[in-house]
Amino acid sequence: MKTIIFDFDHTLFDTRTFKQEVDSIIAKHGVSKDVATKAEKEFRDKNHNNYDFSGHIEHIKKLGNDVPDSIHEHFDSLDLTKYHKGEVIRVIKDLQTKEYKTILLTKGTNRFQDKKISGAQFKELFGKNIIVCNHSKEEVLKTLNLDEENTYFFNDDTLEMERIYNNFPNATYIVCKRGDNKFDYLNMSKKFKSVNSIDEIEQFLK
Repeated sequence: MKTIIFDFDHTLFDTRTFKQEVDSIIAKHGVSKDVATKAEKEFRDKNHNNYDFSGHIEHIKKLGNDVPDSIHEHFDSLDLTKYHKGEVIRVIKDLQTKEYKTILLTKGTNRFQDKKISGAQFKELFGKNIIVCNHSKEEVLKTLNLDEENTYFFNDDTLEMERIYNNFPNATYIVCKRGDNKFDYLNMSKKFKSVNSIDEIEQFLK
């Protein structure tokens, strides 16, 4: 069976636009940008650079700022399905019909990633094949007993893809380009294919 391992943030989910809305919610509840930025950095520094909304708010409070409890209700009311990058559900269901095994592998805090994945309606889509890790994806992948030549990786992060490639050189790598300049897609490895969203992925599947 062929396996496709999907990243979540910036790949299937428009994390950049989502985070802009989260930052807007925090600002609307009276927190200055400087305080929000400092609190986020403190949280990330203690959590392998991972983000968590509740953890962020707690660090804002530790800096001496009052934040109303209604901020959590505001966050919980967000419709996360509007952050799909492309026709994610349609494409993945189509791949599953064609007997591809689809795995969602994402780095982050369990609580926050679970909330995003559930809210985006990806939990039923991937079923038991959802893996959240807070540190190294490469170590998790080593436990999956992958058939490299029948494995595909779909991810926005070219640096992470390089690390995975060093461990699984015979797999196929498809980069989903982000809408910012974080990664140098023009000069990335020629080993990697690239698309703008999941809607274009099937051209690279054998």
